[in-house]
Amino acid sequence: MNRTLQDFCRRLTSKGATCRKVPPEVVAGWFVRYFGLSLRPRLAELTQVLQQAGIGSVSGEPLPEGLLGLHVGTPDAGYHIRYRQDQWDAGKEHTVLHETYEILQERLFPQRRNGELGRLLCRDADRFAAAVLLQPRCFADFALASGLDVVALQKQYQ
Repeated sequence: MNRTLQDFCRRLTSKGATCRKVPPEVVAGWFVRYFGLSLRPRLAELTQVLQQAGIGSVSGEPLPEGLLGLHVGTPDAGYHIRYRQDQWDAGKEHTVLHETYEILQERLFPQRRNGELGRLLCRDADRFAAAVLLQPRCFADFALASGLDVVALQKQYQ
C-alpha cells in the first residue's frame, strides 16, 4: 500500500492537528514513522518516499539568489518540489523537508495560503526538517557515543 501525503494529513487530523498547535518536532516524528524513514534519510530516500506519497517530482534546479527551494501546485492537486541544485547535500535534504512541511500545512489549513504567518511557518518548517534529519534518539545516541565530539557530529550529519 502506498502511503500518501493526503492519508498522512488525515491521520494528523484524527490526532487533533487541526484543532490545536502540534509542535513541528512531533509532526516530524509521526512523519518518520508513518513513511518508514531511516534513521538518517538521504536525498534519494526522501525523493522516493515523497514521489510515492503523491509529490509529482523533487529535483534540483538553478534558483534565484537567496532562494533555497520552492514548491508549486499542479492541476491534479499534486506538487513539485524544487531545491537549489548548488547547495551542499544536507542543505538539499533540509530544503526538501522544509517544503514538505509547508505542503502539509497547506493541505491541513488551506485557508492560511497566500503568505499568512509566513515567517512562523518557515521557522516551523525548519524545525520539522531538522527533527527528521536529526532524529532525537539516533542523534542523542551518536552524540553520547562520540563523547560529544563536534567534528564527528559534523561529519556524520553534514
